[in-house]
Amino acid sequence: MRLNDVLPNYDDPVICTYDVNLLTGLLAIDILRTHPVAIIGGVLIENSFFTRPQEFLSEVRARTGPMQAYRG
Repeated sequence: MRLNDVLPNYDDPVICTYDVNLLTGLLAIDILRTHPVAIIGGVLIENSFFTRPQEFLSEVRARTGPMQAYRG
């Protein structure tokens, strides 16, 4: 999520990869929400689920409390 502010300054593409076997459904959705674009079925798409970092963190804090909010 923090890289979204830094990466536009560079020309190199960055692809985040995740082992879905290690994720819960909620965590997978939260991860998807932090990416402005996604590759789904081999196709690069604009992610309609993307949520701005401050809004996303506010939502996470509201459901988990400030000490449990994501740090990455």
